[in-house]
Amino acid sequence: MKRIILLFIASFICFCSAGCKTTSENILPSSFSNLAYGTDSSQNMDIILPSEEKSNGGVILLIHGGAWIEGDKKNGYTDDFMEKYRDSGYIVATMNYRTASESVNINDMLDDVKSALNCIKKLSEENGLTADKAMLVGWSSGGHMAELYGYSMANSADIEVTCVTGYSGICDITDKDLYIDNPLDEILNRPMTDVVSLLCGYKFDRETLSEARPYLEKASPISYTDTAIPTIICHSEADTYVNYSTAVNLKNELESQNIDVTFIDFPKSGHDLLLDPESLESSYIAVSEYAEKYLQ
Repeated sequence: MKRIILLFIASFICFCSAGCKTTSENILPSSFSNLAYGTDSSQNMDIILPSEEKSNGGVILLIHGGAWIEGDKKNGYTDDFMEKYRDSGYIVATMNYRTASESVNINDMLDDVKSALNCIKKLSEENGLTADKAMLVGWSSGGHMAELYGYSMANSADIEVTCVTGYSGICDITDKDLYIDNPLDEILNRPMTDVVSLLCGYKFDRETLSEARPYLEKASPISYTDTAIPTIICHSEADTYVNYSTAVNLKNELESQNIDVTFIDFPKSGHDLLLDPESLESSYIAVSEYAEKYLQ
């Protein structure tokens, strides 16, 4: 009897050990928080990974707004988006990045996008997933970064960017209305000319705006429509921060280049598109359609 009991215990231990081993090998981590993709404290991201069975090889990378000088990867927009696409089969990530300063300009910020994509590629391979194509989704200044990277650096990283989505995106920083009586001046406690000077690495003010134009054009997505990729544009005509006409101009330029573009108007909101849930839902449908078309 004692021998039978000992054999039962031994068999039970082996069963448990085998089960634990299988579990540790086969269950994929569902998410990573504040994963570093560089050495700067702001170079980190949150990632949700699909299971190997659900994975379809696509990546959706979210870029927060904040007038290029503030903001965080966790906010109302990105939290809602991450939850919406949690079980979509796509790798979904939201990134922080170095913001514009005396030592950081748009080139460094776009390099952060590239580094984040490279990190996602490495992480996906380590977890048995493929990550071949990406959509960049950005809000406000993050929309600017998403479009600028997609139009000028789509093939720079280990993951190709095949489409972009801009929510209230700043597609043309040559637009004079961005610098005249913009409510952002009060919110940021500095004129937008100072902010964009940091972004472009060229100091200017309202009086010297024309002299800065070459630098502003170089950093404007609308300057790169001849190399643009499929784009979803989400904007409100009541936006008092970013001129609605610039979004319309981008749409027209993309159409003239035969680029697939979807324009979604947000009539019930201003710059904060969360105030228009019906149009927001329409944008999610468009994102899903573009993802299915361009990420798989």
